[in-house]
Formats: sequence, structure tokens, C-alpha cells
Amino acid sequence: MLGLTLAAALLTPIAQPATNIAVPQIFAERAVLQRDAEAPVWGTADPGGIVTVSIAGRSATAEVDARRNWRAVLRALPAGGPYTLRIAGANAIEVPNVLVGDVYIASGQSNMSYAMTSDPVNAAEAARMNDAGLRQFWPFWFPAATPQPDFHVNSLWLGADEPELFVPAGGAKKAAYWCAICYYFGTQLRKEQGVPIGIIAAAVGATSGQTWLSLEALSRHPVLLAQAQDRVAEQRQLGHETWPWEPGVAFNAMINPIVGYGVKGVLWYQGELKTGPGGEEYGELLTALIADWRARWGQELPFYIVQLPGFGIPSNDPNAISRLAFVREGQMRTAVALPKAALAITIDLDNPSGDLHPVDKVDVGLRLARLVLHGQTGPIYSGSSVARDGVEVRFAHADGGLVATGGPLQCFAIAGAGKRFEWASAQIRGDTVVVSSPAVPNPVAVRYAWGDNPRGCNLHNGNALPASPFRTDAW
Repeated sequence: MLGLTLAAALLTPIAQPATNIAVPQIFAERAVLQRDAEAPVWGTADPGGIVTVSIAGRSATAEVDARRNWRAVLRALPAGGPYTLRIAGANAIEVPNVLVGDVYIASGQSNMSYAMTSDPVNAAEAARMNDAGLRQFWPFWFPAATPQPDFHVNSLWLGADEPELFVPAGGAKKAAYWCAICYYFGTQLRKEQGVPIGIIAAAVGATSGQTWLSLEALSRHPVLLAQAQDRVAEQRQLGHETWPWEPGVAFNAMINPIVGYGVKGVLWYQGELKTGPGGEEYGELLTALIADWRARWGQELPFYIVQLPGFGIPSNDPNAISRLAFVREGQMRTAVALPKAALAITIDLDNPSGDLHPVDKVDVGLRLARLVLHGQTGPIYSGSSVARDGVEVRFAHADGGLVATGGPLQCFAIAGAGKRFEWASAQIRGDTVVVSSPAVPNPVAVRYAWGDNPRGCNLHNGNALPASPFRTDAW
């Protein structure tokens, strides 16, 4: 029996080093791998061979399957570098200048992709970039009808310390491709933590939320899918581009290629396209997207949601219809309802012209950093009750107490059973706000900063962070 076993072992072919090894664009010079967690590395090769991946004294092997795919998982690495990532078989790929630190995905619309060179203020800061430990992956955008295994060949990692580095697409200097929010967010993390930071800036202007959901996930939400399909048909009829509304195309091109890559969390800034019908469903959309991405990563990825700032023409009418208010509500409710989801509130940031792209990206980046590093957010509506002298509104995250910044509280409105709102006075009482108006003797509902561009909203907490817009009604 022993002889038969030995003979069988001798007849078993020994796996050979894999041939024709290739890796996706994300594993390239200046890459950042996630620290203190398993780090998957994957690619393609001829079937049946063995691939060995090594970096910083760690190594892992993987066998190539029948579909030419392989995936090796490195044991958790401490922060450090630069290292050379080596992927070897019969041929070898050496990826130089790789760091290990914290990696974030920054995704959404144009306010997330807004470049450092988009205006003179941020361009002046871009000229001072000089941090070898801060890096951004810039994916070249193209809409894709099917899930892609890799990014466009022009995609690459950018350092924040190479002013003469040029991007292949058009030859522009790298500062033109640095997302402003990513830069300010990453700079603050570098300042406080001192570890390398990598940000995958997978954001595209004018994209609807449905483009960032996989078709598989979106098919489970027929109303959301129908909205996107209706807009595609409408735009096609008008002779316009349809990709901003085409279901799944941004997911296919910008997210699918990195599913499984080691990341610390997701920064999400999207929703501006919901100024038309569909704002009311934004919470459902965002919840579905988070569930979709978490399922694909196989873990509860933290999501840090930037709530939309004010933009558009300010209104003095407390009964004005606002789609954006519904979007903000959806963002707030999603952050409250889901574990490891949190809200960066921006409604107080000055945008007097109502510009769709506010220049102030510093405060957005810094608020995201405070949210990620310290869990700090502004007051969030948690409940209300009718009191003898008005409606008493309660808040979570009233850290350090509630504060009226720059004078009496503004932007509060109150209504009775007739559902007509009147501007109201509001007084801070401990961790609550009491709202009243002589024009509404029997109040039942309160709204705060409920409009496209509410000016002067000034309720903050002791951390100087603003309260989220809210309503107590469901009208």
C-alpha cells in the first residue's frame, strides 16, 4: 500500500511557475496597500501555474484557475514603505515605490471629482503639493455596459510630490487630476496619523446614483431602475448623452475593477442630479448602493456620506418645494439607519451664488477627516414632541451642547394641521430646541433648513459642526 501511495505521488504533476502573468492597473507604481489587514493581489496568467506575490518580507502563493484568474492574499502588513511588490512565476512583474497605509475610495459626482486646478484658490494650494506619502489613483473614465476586470490603460497612481508628472490623457500635469476633497482629506489624515494615505478617486460628474449600482442590485429596486430607464429614453429622444443615467455603467467601469481591494472606507458625495423627480427615493438608492458594495467586498465597509450643501436660488418661502431637501433627508436617514455609516454635514458652508460646484472644498475634506478619525458629526434630528410653548425638537450628536452661531437661530419653520408652514422663532433649551410662532397656535410639525439653498442656517454643536436639515412631518 505504501508503494502504491508513493507511486501515485510520483505520478502527480508538480505545479509549475505560471506563465504570462499580468496584473490590473491598480497594482502599479505609487500604489498604496491597506495596512493591518489581509491584502489581496490578483491578476491573470496561463491556467494551472503558480504565482508568488511578495512584499516587505511577506509572501503568498496562488494557483491559476481554468479561467486564467489567480488571487493571492498577503498577511496583514504594518504601515511603511516604499517597497517593491513582486509578482512572480515564469515571468516576473516588479512594482516599485509601493506604500502600505490607509486606503479610501472617493466616489460620486462632480463635486467629488472637482480638481485642485478648477479655480484660483485651490490651484494656489495645488502648487504647494509636496507629500510623498499622499497618493491618489486616477481612473480614466469610460462608461461600460458590462462589468470590467480592469481600468482603462491610461489610469494611474499619482503622488502629491511630483509637480512635473504628466498624465497620459492629454498630457496635463498631475495637479489637474487631483480631487480637491481627496487632497484636503488626505492631508489632514497625514497630519494626524502620519501613515501613508491612498485615495481611489472613482468619481464622475453628472452621474446618477443608478450608474454606480450594479445591474444585479438595481434589478431588485424596480422604481429606481424605472427612473433611470425613463431618463435614458428621455435623453435619447432629445439627442443628448445617455450615459449619466444608464444603470450600472459607472459601477462596471470604476468599481468592479477594484472589488476586493483592501480599503479602509468609502467617501461618498453624490445626489446633485436628483434635483428633478426621484429625490424622495434617494435614501432607498443610497441604502441599496451601500448594501451592494458591502456584499461584493464581503465586509461592512464604512461609508462616510457628504450631505449636499445649499445650491440654487435662495427662497424666502417656507412652503417652497425642494427636491434637494428630500435628498439630504435620504442621506441623513441612511447614515442614521446603517451601521458604520456617518454624515458629513455641509449645509452651513457659504455658497451665495448658489453654484453647483462650491469652491470651498477645504471644509468638506476636513469634516470628512473629523468624521473618519474622531467620529464627529453635527446635530441630527432624533425626535420631537408638542410642548406647552411650542414644538420641542431633540437631537443626537449635540456634543458640547447646542449653539446658535452668529445670532438668534434661523431657518426654522412651523406648521399646524393645515400643513402650511410659517417662519418661526427657535430657542435652545439644553440639548433641545423649542420652536414656536404666534401665527401657528396649535403646531404639529417643524422643518429646519428645508430648501434648495437655505441661507443663514446657524444651529451647531459644541464642536462647531452644523445641524443637518430635517423635518418632523411626513407630508
